[in-house]
Amino acid sequence: MRTSKALERLRAIEASEEFENIQREQLPYRTTALAVVTLRAELHLTQQQLAAMVGTTQSVIARLESGRHPAELTLLNRIAEAAGKPLQVEFGRTDIRIAEHEPERMVAETRAAYPTSGDELLDAFNDANTSRNWTRARRLAAHMEQEPLTPRRRVALALTAANRHDHEAAASWAEAALGGELPPASRDVAILIRGRSLLHRGNPRLALRALSEPDSGSHVAWLIRAAMADAHVELGNGARAMAEVQRALAMAPDVSEAHYHAARTAWHADRIWDALSHIAIYRAAAPDNRDGLMLHGSILGYFGSHHDDQDALRTALTLFDRARADGDCEAIRLYAVTAARLGDWRKAFSAGAKLLRHRGDEQTGECQHTRMGQGHREYVNNHLVPDALQALGEADPPALEAAVDEAVKRFGQSPYLASQRALARAVAADLRGTLSALGLDRGAIASASASDQVIVAAAMYSRRDYAGAYEILRRVEADLTRPSGLLRLAECAAAAGEFEEAQRVLIVLGEDDDDAAHVSRVALSVMRLRDAVSRAAQQPDVDLRWFALTGSSEHATPRESPWEGEHHRTTPMLDILPWGSGLN
Repeated sequence: MRTSKALERLRAIEASEEFENIQREQLPYRTTALAVVTLRAELHLTQQQLAAMVGTTQSVIARLESGRHPAELTLLNRIAEAAGKPLQVEFGRTDIRIAEHEPERMVAETRAAYPTSGDELLDAFNDANTSRNWTRARRLAAHMEQEPLTPRRRVALALTAANRHDHEAAASWAEAALGGELPPASRDVAILIRGRSLLHRGNPRLALRALSEPDSGSHVAWLIRAAMADAHVELGNGARAMAEVQRALAMAPDVSEAHYHAARTAWHADRIWDALSHIAIYRAAAPDNRDGLMLHGSILGYFGSHHDDQDALRTALTLFDRARADGDCEAIRLYAVTAARLGDWRKAFSAGAKLLRHRGDEQTGECQHTRMGQGHREYVNNHLVPDALQALGEADPPALEAAVDEAVKRFGQSPYLASQRALARAVAADLRGTLSALGLDRGAIASASASDQVIVAAAMYSRRDYAGAYEILRRVEADLTRPSGLLRLAECAAAAGEFEEAQRVLIVLGEDDDDAAHVSRVALSVMRLRDAVSRAAQQPDVDLRWFALTGSSEHATPRESPWEGEHHRTTPMLDILPWGSGLN
């Protein structure tokens, strides 16, 4: 067995004069690090390879192996699962150990259910894949690729391609395997891989055709039903998706992952309470699973955002905080957007800065977002910062300007942030400061952009210069938001004595079918009953924003909302298939 440099470096500490003090203070960290380094050396893995197996980054493994930091039990458990070994925590000892034998009941039961195939290479692959030893499984698959002589070997190659997210190759190998004679279980695995690969390639209709009726006794039958549900979700058919979910649950009543899938599907079908019920069942079985934490948080975040339920948003924030502990950038993104919706711009911007520092895979520099063409900086500038500033609102100008200062410090200056600084000064009645922030003088107001002119009008309105505000708003009427901007125009017109103009705008708004239309019709009736409106109009008690919420997600479906995971098209945990023994 080779000894890694990290292992040698840790053991060298023992030779120092201060070792006893270090041992007394940091022994739990050191022994945990030694356990991980020893395991990695035994498996002949680099830090990068172990990180890939566990689903984290090389920097997280390096931090763990340094011996200077505490270890999350959830991370250690994932390392143990990836290595096919149990995690043992013993009171009375000073260490946390990863044992030498494979503990998983699922492994033993799956192996017992399927006899060996007579193909030693395939049997070894099945053993490695079922034990979740992905590195060994990939190595054996590479040997099989040189001689893909049998349909069952082709299924193994399809499985390997699917697990490395090469969906085109996975579909090709699965199709080739289905062209030959396969046992029922192996045929269902090939059907499943072909269907999910088509889903990932954006072909849900083809996927449904490819996902034929599963064998009733197959160990992947429920997964085929789950894939059918995912396809119906992609096609926007929530009712049919839920019907397939019920079939999947009937086939796998004791499989916790089936409840995870049911929760995700119910959420997409806008059945929030069903979704919460299923995710609660799943998390009772796997309370620290990152995918479970993120889905639970996403459901609550969506619910809280749409129903203005601050408690739901705060609970979601706590769940995302736990999920981001190992540096997953999607968990960081979800934590940031939740903090933004809560108006906690400090936490949102701190998480946004962490997102920008996230470097992804050491070799490619990619992460789940960049692989989908979604850059972190673009997300922070175009979504996170506007969400946080809009949640903060216009009622507290000093707080808004402080948030803008922090955003500029962390993310750099931008036209949007300059406009928000100007808006903060405008609602504080600081006309000179508003013009300065916009880089304008009084003579250039009429030639400025419509949005900049509206901000100047806001400053005049705050100073009760209603005539000046009215002149600007009338000039940019076509660009005003509806209803807030047009209501401001009507109010300023009336206060400036332009009653006919005020009535005209209110008539336009009254044609709609919403609360603002009702307010407009009442206001119009009042104006028609009175001959005049006092010029000493007071600012209204209602909270009219100068700018409408830019987030298109205010009335979005779950899949269109920021709570939808951005790194997968289908249920993520069902895309890693450890059912290798089913290929026999």
